[in-house]
Amino acid sequence: MPARQGHTSINVSLPDDLVARVDVLARKPGVTRSQVVAEAIRGMLEGTASQTLLEGLHARLATSGTALTTLDQAIKALTLRVGEMQQSIEALTKRAQHWQEEANEASDRTTGYIPYSPQPPNEQTPTGWTRIFRRLME
Repeated sequence: MPARQGHTSINVSLPDDLVARVDVLARKPGVTRSQVVAEAIRGMLEGTASQTLLEGLHARLATSGTALTTLDQAIKALTLRVGEMQQSIEALTKRAQHWQEEANEASDRTTGYIPYSPQPPNEQTPTGWTRIFRRLME
């Protein structure tokens, strides 16, 4: 019997028990031995291709996992370094404020500046005329 168009005829020898199993599947209406064998081979080949794809995917995932672990470690190290830098900035800011205060005090001593400090309302500092008047009254 010649092969159908688009098909190639091949001779294959199969063990008797395997042929019996193929015949069981081929007993369904409209199903031939050739179709059963072709589907079995197609499934095996596609399964092999799927397995190859899965293995490639697993290899990529392993590489990505390693890269993510490395990235995570780098982020943690950077976070620590940023914290250290923040503490350094705070310390430098305090030192700069201290130096500014010292410079202001030195400037005040040099120029004779006396900072304004308001007196509470009930404690009035006597003015020049008040002091003179009090001395006269004594």
